[in-house]
Amino acid sequence: SVKLANSCSNLDSLVHVSTAYTQVDCEGDIEERRYPVAYNYADMLTMSEWMPEEMMNTLTPKFLGEKPNTYTFTKHLAEELVCEESRVPTAIMRPSIICASAESPFPGWIDNFNCYSGMVMGNMTGVLRIALVDESKKANIVPV
Repeated sequence: SVKLANSCSNLDSLVHVSTAYTQVDCEGDIEERRYPVAYNYADMLTMSEWMPEEMMNTLTPKFLGEKPNTYTFTKHLAEELVCEESRVPTAIMRPSIICASAESPFPGWIDNFNCYSGMVMGNMTGVLRIALVDESKKANIVPV
């Protein structure tokens, strides 16, 4: 993370791997650049430490704004934290849906069944026998 990167004396730059879905509220192509954040990451972290859960749940929709969920909101805050706290030039890479390995350590390797991999595994084992899909859409899937 940023603390580790900042402790490396010979590090020239840092690449933070995020997700394209931090910017779902943007129109058009998602670029590999910083996007404005409505709230300061340090303030949000401090607030989460003292604010009662019920109050946080009440305020969450306001914090989210156009973001669909807390995942995309906190990933966006994390991008800002990394860029602000890093002592070296920092790039943000935003892949979309991650799937199994293309090559290393071997084709098809994966260490979890989250998201897309879980759907594939559920389908292959017969646990997930139907899924509502829009055939006109294309899945944007990137191998590890």
